[in-house]
Amino acid sequence: MSIQSSFGRPHRPALPKRARRRRYISATGSAVASCRSDPRAPIIDINVNGRKCRALVDTGCSETVVWKGMVSCWERSDASLVAVNDSPVLCCGRAVVSLGVRGATVSVRAVVVPARLLGVDVLLGMTGIDALQGVSVSGGSVRFGSDNPVASVDTAAVVQREAPPEREVCRAVDTAAVVQREAPPEREVCRAVDTAAVVQREVPPEREVCRAVDTATVVQREAPPEREVCRAVDTAAVVQREVPPEREVCRAVDTEPELRIDETDFTAVFDDVWTVRWKWAGGVAPPPLGNSIAQYGVPSCAREKFDAELALWISEGWLREYDETMYGPAQGLIPLMVVTQAAKDKVRPVLDYRELNQHLTRHTADADVCVEELRRWRRHGRRVAVLDLKKAFLQLRVDPALWPYQTVIVQGRRYCLTRVGFGLSIAPLIMKAVVRKVLAQSPGLAEAVLPYADDLLVNEAVVSADEVAEHFARFGLTCKPPERVATGARMLGLRVAESDGPALQWSRDGESPTQAPPVLTRRSVFAWAGQLTSHVPVAGWLRPAAAWMKRTANRLSPDWDTPIVSEELQREVDEVSRRFRACDPARGQWCVTGTSVVVWTDASSIARGVVLTDPDTGAIIEDASWLRAESERDVHINISELDAALNGVNLAVAWGFRRLTLRTDSVTVHRWLSDALSGKARLRTKAQSEMLIRRRVAVFRQLVIEYELEVTIELVASAVNRADEVTRVPNAWLQTADQPTTDSSKAQPVAVAAITSASASDIRTIHENIGHQGVRRTLWYARRELGVRRVSKPAVRDVVRRCQTCASIDPAPERWPGGSLGTERTWDRLAMDVTHVHGHPYLTLVDCGPSRYAIWRRLRRAGALEIVSELENVFLERGAPAEILTDNATEFRGRVMLAFAARWDVSIRFRAAYEPGGNGIVERHHRTIKVMVARQSCSVAEAVHRYNVTPKDGSDPATAPINGVLRHPGRDVDVTPRRTSDEPGDALPLKKPGVYQTRVKRSCLRRCGVVRVFEESRKDMAMVCQRM
Repeated sequence: MSIQSSFGRPHRPALPKRARRRRYISATGSAVASCRSDPRAPIIDINVNGRKCRALVDTGCSETVVWKGMVSCWERSDASLVAVNDSPVLCCGRAVVSLGVRGATVSVRAVVVPARLLGVDVLLGMTGIDALQGVSVSGGSVRFGSDNPVASVDTAAVVQREAPPEREVCRAVDTAAVVQREAPPEREVCRAVDTAAVVQREVPPEREVCRAVDTATVVQREAPPEREVCRAVDTAAVVQREVPPEREVCRAVDTEPELRIDETDFTAVFDDVWTVRWKWAGGVAPPPLGNSIAQYGVPSCAREKFDAELALWISEGWLREYDETMYGPAQGLIPLMVVTQAAKDKVRPVLDYRELNQHLTRHTADADVCVEELRRWRRHGRRVAVLDLKKAFLQLRVDPALWPYQTVIVQGRRYCLTRVGFGLSIAPLIMKAVVRKVLAQSPGLAEAVLPYADDLLVNEAVVSADEVAEHFARFGLTCKPPERVATGARMLGLRVAESDGPALQWSRDGESPTQAPPVLTRRSVFAWAGQLTSHVPVAGWLRPAAAWMKRTANRLSPDWDTPIVSEELQREVDEVSRRFRACDPARGQWCVTGTSVVVWTDASSIARGVVLTDPDTGAIIEDASWLRAESERDVHINISELDAALNGVNLAVAWGFRRLTLRTDSVTVHRWLSDALSGKARLRTKAQSEMLIRRRVAVFRQLVIEYELEVTIELVASAVNRADEVTRVPNAWLQTADQPTTDSSKAQPVAVAAITSASASDIRTIHENIGHQGVRRTLWYARRELGVRRVSKPAVRDVVRRCQTCASIDPAPERWPGGSLGTERTWDRLAMDVTHVHGHPYLTLVDCGPSRYAIWRRLRRAGALEIVSELENVFLERGAPAEILTDNATEFRGRVMLAFAARWDVSIRFRAAYEPGGNGIVERHHRTIKVMVARQSCSVAEAVHRYNVTPKDGSDPATAPINGVLRHPGRDVDVTPRRTSDEPGDALPLKKPGVYQTRVKRSCLRRCGVVRVFEESRKDMAMVCQRM
């Protein structure tokens, strides 16, 4: 039976107005579009603004939709349409159009879209149907507002929609069954019997509609937020559904739930394949793109591979011939270009998306950074393998609605790229989201796999690489065979393999860029420097050298592509190329474990440098170098050293280390940071940059607290500082950096005026005008007024030093020449003093000559008479010196000492009062002897003896102090027991029989504890032999 609406009243009751109501497009149109050539489809001829076109009657669409090619103008609005699968439909705005059907003309406010929907010019929705006083589909005809048939339709159903508040009814005629669907919270099943129908459902916020149309197509339905499929097979059914307060979910009995990614920039849905749809900036599709170039130039050496790759794209269906009748006019032409990958010996067709990328939103805050991922990969373990997705971007399909915006022309024919192209600004973000979504389906894999774009690092100690490849294959992503490090693998541009044992070592992958660019331009120099250093963790001397080359190229070139003719730059390039061929520093240890690291920091007037090393193996983990900017030329070196220390801590934190040993060769920075950690003392500095120093020290302390670091500060010598290498460039480069250069952009020679140095009078005038300030500030003002290259720091220093005004205020620049307490002759001057050890007074005498021989005599009391008595014994034994150096003690200045000195003709020299350094020789000697007594627990006499017989250089006994005052060499007491040779049973040397000897050497030996002459021992032995 047929149910028709009354034309005198609205087709359906008016709905209450809602803010920003969502307009839905029925999926019935999709069913008809899939078979638009079927004569039974409800497609009619209609006039729009006097132009004849084709229209699809869709009672499930709430709006009338018109392609923009049928209207001349429209007004922009916030109109939005949502398909039944909850995907947005792009809209240009709204326009009032005139619809004409068999003489009946009505005006309708329609939505204008940029492309044809479902292959027709007009989608006649309920706004147009209401204006035409309803619609009736019955007996093979479509009728609007009268009984006159307008178009013949071979269908067996009259569709009428009613919208009671509780439920909606979709009825079909000529059926054998009525199936009623209930909607439990879990799932619903829509079944139909004995018909050839397509059941489609629409889910507006107020109601849901399920209709059957006489086709043989299966329509996929979605009820947000979950995808659902409702199929009807061989039925013409009346389906009635209840609408509970909550949304209903219709799930397919034989299909799995879909995977959906909804990001700010794009959406991606997995339904056996991944389909991607990007989002336009501002939510509005752009006008047609203006590019008209089909293809950029391709080198002849790559043309064959380039054409073969494009032929593969066409054969695989990635490039599909564009059909304007189906997708509408092309909205953009993307130029093709070629990219050659020498490392892989591949030629890749790439699309120039620059114009299209301007209309896309890009949120790259969460984008992966290669340097950070490389650090994570190096800490992922030793037993690892690499998986690479096979043609990763081409495995992601693009929504057909976006095909008109990525068309290409190949051999004169227009194709549309149906996959995500390399060059799209959001392509890496899409691939990252898809890979992480697939990994999230198995929590075990998410911990064992580290993804970066289309590369996967698998820790095979947790899961095998083959299992990961099978998991990705289940989600529509195909992987290449895994590469394992045991046999050598390529990881993020580096070659990793075992070298000289089980330890993994990394090196450059492929051919090293040893050849310098033949033509020097800013672009070629920057590209070569990037190949040398940008992607390697360790580069050593190459980092500051490459950065210096780039700075020189910037200074000598006006733009990126003008050739640079400069001996200075050519010399630098040749030097780097020569040293790089001789030794490439880019290699090192791959695996990084533990939480401890040694951080080496250094700074110079050129650059700051940081080197991280493994505390166990000493291998360099990573290094970094930063050239100092021109504006930092006058920054004090201590601030640069402090900045280098902060850079080192930041680099260690980026690796995830928590125990740091920070090594610097700056005494000042060592004291600042040590005091900041221990709190032993406050920051002591009165420099002009005091507040800058305090801020940096506070940042360092805050880093330690926030990240819970254990930091140890160590002071090392500059000669052993491993960061010193990354702060240096050859001296020849520095000498030519300040020389004037000619403009290399001109072909003919250019006359350049010589730059002369500023005169001393000019510098003196500036020094006086600024108020006689110091060297640093005078240099700054002089360079500002006279030119940077005309004023040198030594010239300014000489002017300030000769300034009489400054000399009258500041301390005198000339100092007294320093003297020496030592003498050239031995026993010419004695340093004398009285000291106490364990409460006993001792008179100490030390030779100030080359020997530094010492004499200590214990005193009963520290009086003048006792001291003179001991000096008398020493002088009688060894002779008197020429003078005695002593302090101002009372016993040394008394009459007894002065009389003793006059009798021996010895002059006494007293040191300055309250200045112990005036008698420093004996003072230092006191400390040496007292330390020996304390450490060895020996007597003072033994300690003095050890001091006198110990060589000064540690090896030659002739350098001992005792050998400087005695003619015979001094001999030390033996501290190790020796084995005697006269033990019972030893043989004695006897005279051989028949040998005449007139003289017997009277030697002694010890026998049975008694010392005997050797001659007597022979007699005793002879008597023993006769008795035997």
